Amino acid sequence: MLKRYKNKLSMLEGLYAYLSDFESILTANSGIALVYADLGKKINEIRSIENLRLNVLSGKSDAKNSNRFEITNAGFAYASKLYDYAVKTDNQELKSQNEFTRSEILKMRDSELLIKLQNISANIESNIEGLISYGINPDKAEEFKQKITEYGKSVENLLSSRAIKTSAGKTIDVLFSESDSILKSLDMMAEEYRKSDFSFFNGYRSARNIKDMGKRYKQNGEQIPVNAVVQSGNNLTDASENKIVQS
Repeated sequence: MLKRYKNKLSMLEGLYAYLSDFESILTANSGIALVYADLGKKINEIRSIENLRLNVLSGKSDAKNSNRFEITNAGFAYASKLYDYAVKTDNQELKSQNEFTRSEILKMRDSELLIKLQNISANIESNIEGLISYGINPDKAEEFKQKITEYGKSVENLLSSRAIKTSAGKTIDVLFSESDSILKSLDMMAEEYRKSDFSFFNGYRSARNIKDMGKRYKQNGEQIPVNAVVQSGNNLTDASENKIVQS
C-alpha cells in the first residue's frame, strides 16, 4: 500500500475508534450513526482488499521457479540425447532444433522456455523408436510431457495472480475515493456540535487529521517523534519539508 494510503487508513481507523467512544451521540444522532457504520464497512473493505493484494502471490513464484528448475534440467538432458541421435542419423533439422547451450536455455523467458520444451517433447514423440537405446521410452516421454504441462500451469497461475494484485491495487484507489464521500458527510454532520459540544467537535477535528507515520526532522536536525504532527491552521505541515498533508 502506498504511504499516503497507509497514513489515510490510519486516520480512518483512528476516527472510527474516536466515534466509537461517543455512544450517546451515535444513539441520539441517527445520521452520524449511519455514516459511522459506512465508515466501518469501508475500512473492512480496504483491509480485505489489501490482504488479498499482499497474499495473492504467496507461494506462486516459488512453485513456478521450482517447476522451472526441474523441467529445465530434464529438457536439456533430453535435448542432448536428441542432438546426438540427430548427428548419428544425419538429421540436420533435428540437430539444429536441439543445438543450444545450458546457459541459453536458462536465460529464456517462461514463454520462450515453454515453446522450446514443447518442441523437445514433440521431437521425442516423433523419434521415440530411435531413442529407446538412449533410455527414453514412451512412459518417460509422457512423464516429461506432463511436467511441461505442470510448468505451464504454474506460469499461468503466477501471471493470473499478478493480474489480480494489479486489479486489487486499482480497487483500493476506488475504495479510498469512496471513503472521501463518507468523510465529507461526517465533517458536515460534526459541525452540528461545534457549539453544543465543543469537546467532542474538537476531538473529532483532531482525529480527522492525517498523520505522517514516517520519520521527520525539525529544521535544527532534531528528530520529531513518530506519530507527531505539526499543526498549521486546519492542515498538517511536514516540519522538514514544509509540505501540507491533505486530509
